[in-house]
Amino acid sequence: MNDLLLHQWPNLVFGKFQCKAWSMLSCCVSWSIWLMRNKVIFNDGAATFEDSFFLILYRLLNWLKSADNFFMATDTTLIMGPEGIIDWSNTKSKL
Repeated sequence: MNDLLLHQWPNLVFGKFQCKAWSMLSCCVSWSIWLMRNKVIFNDGAATFEDSFFLILYRLLNWLKSADNFFMATDTTLIMGPEGIIDWSNTKSKL
């Protein structure tokens, strides 16, 4: 099922940057869950939804900025929704 979802994501967005961002989101969520799982299992850590959510958000923002140094969205704009990514990539496509 996850493979099907991942393969459909590029069809839901437009432009190279939006596709890249959706792919990064998928990888970021998977990677963050894996690291959180390892922390809980091997280091007797605890996982909360809030910690996981903000870690994913922080990691995604850093990955997006590394993909495009001029990416202007902040963690606040990403929390509010995907509009920051959509606006950014639509603006870039007009350049």
